[in-house]
Amino acid sequence: MNPVGRLGGSLVPPEGSDRRQKKRRIRSPEQRELLEIRDKMGLSQASFAAAIGISRDKLVNIENGRILNIEDEIMEPARELVEDPERLNAVERLKTADMNDLVNEWWGKLGLPLDDPESDKEGADLIGVHANSVYRWRKGMARPDPETLMRFDRLVDRLSRQLNVS
Repeated sequence: MNPVGRLGGSLVPPEGSDRRQKKRRIRSPEQRELLEIRDKMGLSQASFAAAIGISRDKLVNIENGRILNIEDEIMEPARELVEDPERLNAVERLKTADMNDLVNEWWGKLGLPLDDPESDKEGADLIGVHANSVYRWRKGMARPDPETLMRFDRLVDRLSRQLNVS
């Protein structure tokens, strides 16, 4: 006789079942595509997550089926990696670049004057951060994580195209 739990269910797994057996995961086409891209690129979860601008935890949740609907903001950069593997070099560059130089590069792409507190306020508004954050970046007092840097870099590229800045 099997012991019975508080809610009346058996505490012993049924014959022939293996509790350690992995659950069959049903994945959406986007989840499968994301897994295939990461496998094809041969990247660790951390590197791949940084390259597409999300946290490693979010990537793990996607890969394990806890997040079913994957936004275009995640899929597009992943597809771009396949088309242009040089994007990985951009990730490494962003990880090591001096933040003052990086901010100047971004402001240049957006057509803003460089090393000007007023343009720092305008640029901060455009990328969705407080002007004090830009000040701390320029002074070397703070640095966004690689995923955030990639998001800002893609945002600046998108904004510069929208603003037709050359």
